[in-house]
Amino acid sequence: GKGYNANLIANSYQTVLSEIMQRTVCPKRTLDELNDKITGLPNIDPMDMYAHIFYGVLNTKTRKLRYINAGIEFAFHFFLFLLY
Repeated sequence: GKGYNANLIANSYQTVLSEIMQRTVCPKRTLDELNDKITGLPNIDPMDMYAHIFYGVLNTKTRKLRYINAGIEFAFHFFLFLLY
């Protein structure tokens, strides 16, 4: 969204997410807790709000990405090219 209200909600998400990230690296747990905290804020009707979010944790040693996405149909598109 746009405007003052959308900015307040985005800042709320960012603040709560930063706090949660200090405690866990599990993407699912992070977004579950984010959802619980945001929907518990006063004067917010959870049915009137949603967010598109992609959240990932990259392990630089193993080069593995653990991620979760919400509100986004496909986070990645992989194409396989076979050369003969």
